Amino acid sequence: MPLLNTCLKKSQIKKTNNKFSLAYFFVAITVFSTLNGGFVAAESQEEITSQEGIHDVLFIDSQCIEENDVCEATRAGNIIEYFGADWCEPCLEVENFLMNYQEENTVMIQHHASVFDHSYLNYSKFRFDNIFRLLFIPSLVLNGQGLLTGTSQILELNDALEGYQMNYSGINNLSIENGILNWESNSENNVTIWRLDSTDHEFENYSHPYLATESLTLPAKSNTTNISDWLDNWTGRLVITLESDGPYVLKSDSTNPTGSLDFNNEQTNTDEEEMSEPSREFAAFIVALLILAILPAFYMYWKITGKNNDEISYSDINEHVIKHHQIIVNTTPVGTFPNVNDAPSIDYEKLTKEHLLYDLVYNPEVTSFLNKVNQKGCKSEAIFHGFVVPNGIDCDVTNETIIAGLVLFRAR
Repeated sequence: MPLLNTCLKKSQIKKTNNKFSLAYFFVAITVFSTLNGGFVAAESQEEITSQEGIHDVLFIDSQCIEENDVCEATRAGNIIEYFGADWCEPCLEVENFLMNYQEENTVMIQHHASVFDHSYLNYSKFRFDNIFRLLFIPSLVLNGQGLLTGTSQILELNDALEGYQMNYSGINNLSIENGILNWESNSENNVTIWRLDSTDHEFENYSHPYLATESLTLPAKSNTTNISDWLDNWTGRLVITLESDGPYVLKSDSTNPTGSLDFNNEQTNTDEEEMSEPSREFAAFIVALLILAILPAFYMYWKITGKNNDEISYSDINEHVIKHHQIIVNTTPVGTFPNVNDAPSIDYEKLTKEHLLYDLVYNPEVTSFLNKVNQKGCKSEAIFHGFVVPNGIDCDVTNETIIAGLVLFRAR
């Protein structure tokens, strides 16, 4: 069963203008070097209360659903979102720490946002890239407000959580009965439901206890949704959050954040103007080293991408290509939440009833892409994990063409 992801082969990556890429890089470095000091010292941690971001957090365990006709949710005091990956070696130490972490009414969600993980979830990637705008793993996000990055900082978790008094609210009377989730809320924000499962580590002999495997977002005022298809033979936890739209501004919760430097070793009452000059000089020195270190990589990039001036785009999927490829698989995120009205820009008029089209989606179940091909009378299907070529379709699945994130299989 071939499993497709959204990673394009190197030969299909759209080429950019090398001169402009280098120019943008040097402009960015120049601007960075002119900033006062180039580094931002950590702010002293103060007691943090609820702000725009996550307004409410509740959870329901599968055991409660199994033992009761109606299961009522429990409100959490804190929510920890851990971003890691099975191929990430530093994550092993962090996960060993988190598996032994016990704090009453603290909910934990583990995200695999890397497409290289077998347990990758696109909602987790969207949260990593667009909601929290993170750069590194392992990372912990506390209550949608604080950030701990790296193994040394994450070990400060207990001290960091002491600064939070969240008093979550906004969702009332949340319960589940016969797979129907009901609640009361007048909020203009969205409710996001996460299904968490115990999932085996890909390489190590242990399991992730609360890995996000499904997610659904809908307006809080809808007050009900059917998630019965999530619950068959399932053991785990549901986490329900009330959130405003991102992105969120995160604050370092570490007492010694990465990049924080103390230039005041001996003089405790140094004037602010006297401290700024050494900071700028040191930042300029670091920037110069970074430029020298990265120049070889940019040269290699220029040599590799400069060999071919051709660009591959949707316009290359012409009538001839469509005619000779009867199976077309959309492996891009185009048309998924939140841009549900988008669709790959191909000539849908050239499709026939002999074509079979798939879309790799999680939300919505029927994308704009599938709606367009259904109007042409084509066979179509949404894929959630992988696909198999149906009986009677004579196509060579080993002879595929990849153009702009669409995988086209040639008919025999």
